[in-house]
Amino acid sequence: MLRFNLSFNQRLSENECNKRDNMKINYLSGIRLGRAIIAGAQSIKKRQEFLNQINVYPVPDGDTGTNMVVTMDSVVNSEKISNTRSIDEASRDIADSALMGARGNSGAILAQFF
Repeated sequence: MLRFNLSFNQRLSENECNKRDNMKINYLSGIRLGRAIIAGAQSIKKRQEFLNQINVYPVPDGDTGTNMVVTMDSVVNSEKISNTRSIDEASRDIADSALMGARGNSGAILAQFF
């Protein structure tokens, strides 16, 4: 089984990003979908404090970013998605992990995108 080369806390170097930007992708696999989800999770984590600051609806409790990070963390850390090559299986596993790990209103809403 193939495993992701990226983890939730790792970042690609500028050189690696440039190489990947020049690659043409002809298909989407479960592994590529998983990598895209990891990149999205990293983006949410990077903006966590900003998301917490702009949290005003429905309750201004300042935890939207935190709840979204916790939700995505449950997806990224799921053993299922890191071991599947099938996009069908990966999609189901991502959705299940997001829903089971959803925290707060923002986490539940985010999970519904999958």
